[in-house]
Amino acid sequence: MNKVDEINGRLMDRNISGERDIGLGLVHCQELIDKWKMIITTLDPRLQAKGDEQTRECMTALSDVCNERQYPRGWTRLPPSDEEL
Repeated sequence: MNKVDEINGRLMDRNISGERDIGLGLVHCQELIDKWKMIITTLDPRLQAKGDEQTRECMTALSDVCNERQYPRGWTRLPPSDEEL
């Protein structure tokens, strides 16, 4: 997380100097972690393979966050991967 915090700090500095919204482009780690934890802790892995409705809803919520914030596509998977947009 230190690396992400460092990157976020540089982004905030650039945003301030460029007179942009201070939060533009930041990685919101806790939001992602919360979504990943929800999926991991509440869903039965045997059902995930079968594509049950609850799994689809959770994965869609994670995908929506990643799309909205323009995060890499690989972050929508469990486990997350480094696949680009």
